[in-house]
Amino acid sequence: MKSYFSFYTYPLFWLELYIDPYKNINDYTRELKIFLNKETEKFSLVVFKDGLIGISLKDLCNVTGKDNLETSFKTWKSYKEVALLITVLLADSLKKKEIEGYIEIQEISIKDFGIIEIDNNGIQKKNFIGLSAFSEIHNKRNLHWFKKPEAGEISNPIYDNRNVFPKELFDTITETLSLIFDTKNIDIYYQFVKSIADYKFGNLTISIVNCWFIIENMINLQWKEWLISKNKCIPNGERINNDRMKNLTNGSNFTISSVIDILELTDQILTDLYKKLSKIRKKRNRITHENEKVIEPELCIICFDIINQLFSMKKWPRIDIDYIIPIRSIDL
Repeated sequence: MKSYFSFYTYPLFWLELYIDPYKNINDYTRELKIFLNKETEKFSLVVFKDGLIGISLKDLCNVTGKDNLETSFKTWKSYKEVALLITVLLADSLKKKEIEGYIEIQEISIKDFGIIEIDNNGIQKKNFIGLSAFSEIHNKRNLHWFKKPEAGEISNPIYDNRNVFPKELFDTITETLSLIFDTKNIDIYYQFVKSIADYKFGNLTISIVNCWFIIENMINLQWKEWLISKNKCIPNGERINNDRMKNLTNGSNFTISSVIDILELTDQILTDLYKKLSKIRKKRNRITHENEKVIEPELCIICFDIINQLFSMKKWPRIDIDYIIPIRSIDL
C-alpha cells in the first residue's frame, strides 16, 4: 500500500482521453484509474485520467497522519511545496512543447489536497482535507463537473472544453523534477515558483523580495565556488585557510554588492547580468529600507531572468514559463 499526496490543477484537464458526448459520462468517472505512473529514486508520480495528480516523496514519512504533529506539519509543507513546483513545471512544459492549454499558477492551499492509498488492486482510500473547489471536484465527481449531456445536446462545455494533455508531457516534468532534486536545493526552486505565483497574483513587492533572497543565495554559492577554485596549494599550506575563507564569506566584510562587483571584474558573471543585478539590488533596498512599493511588473520579469541565468551557470534546470504581465498590482 502506498500513500499519495493528491491535488487537481486549475483549469482541469484530461490525460489523453477523448470524451464521446453520446456515451454516458459515468463510464468515464465511475472509478479512478491510473493512466500514468512514474518512479524515480526520490519520488513517485501518478496521474489519473481525470487530471488528478498524486505525488509520493520517498524520503518523507507516510502522510496518513500517524506521525507526531511536528513531523506531520513538515511533511505537509514539503508536499505543498512540491505540488506548486509540479504545477509550474506543467505550465512551463506546455509552453516549451507548444501544447494547447494553460495551467493557472497560484499558491496551493492545504485544503486543496487529499490522500490516496493505492495497492495492486487500485485505490483503497480517498480522503480530501478541505472544502475547496478542488475537493468538490473529487467529492461530487458525477454530480456537477462530470454530468452527462442533456437530451438533445451534442456536447457539454463542462468537460468538452477541457484540454487533453499527452502522457509525454509528464515525462518531461518527471525528468525536470528529478534534476531539481539532484541539485539538493529544492528550497531555492520552491521560493522561485512561489515568487512566480506572487507575481501572477499581482503581489509584485513580495515577489521581488523573495527573488532577491534567491539571487543572494545563488551569488554566494557562485562566490564560494570561485574562492574554492583559487584555493591552490602553496609550500607552507593552503592559499585560503579556514580563517581566511570565513573572512571572505562574511557578509559584513564582503557585502553582496562587493561580491557582485568582484565577480563581474573577474569575468565570473557577464556585464549585462551585473547591470541587472545592480538594478534589482537597488530596488530591493528601497523596498526594504524605504518601504517603496513595486508597480512595474517588468522588474519581476528581470528577476526571473536573472535567476534562470544563474541556474544555467550551474547547469540547473531553468523555468521559462509565459510571464504574462498581471492585470493589476495589489500595491496600487
